[in-house]
Amino acid sequence: MSVNDEVLVLSVQDKVAVLTVNRPGRMNALNTQTCDALVRTLEELDRDPAVHVVILTGAGDKAFIAGADIAEFAGQIGEGRERQLDCGCELTR
Repeated sequence: MSVNDEVLVLSVQDKVAVLTVNRPGRMNALNTQTCDALVRTLEELDRDPAVHVVILTGAGDKAFIAGADIAEFAGQIGEGRERQLDCGCELTR
């Protein structure tokens, strides 16, 4: 399995998956697109018998993940904001 898109980079070798959040210009802050991609990819990795370990890392040299993307979060109201908050819950289950 190998995924390369604008927010995540995934490589798997010898039963180890390295999943990199790829938003270094935003210090890898989690926006809706990144959260959705992380949840989807982690669920796929969980079902993959060829993967025994997942290493989660962030691109760039300033931050692993700076938290929520406040610029996106600030512009959301109602359901959009709740969805952004739910992302953290999805990632910790």
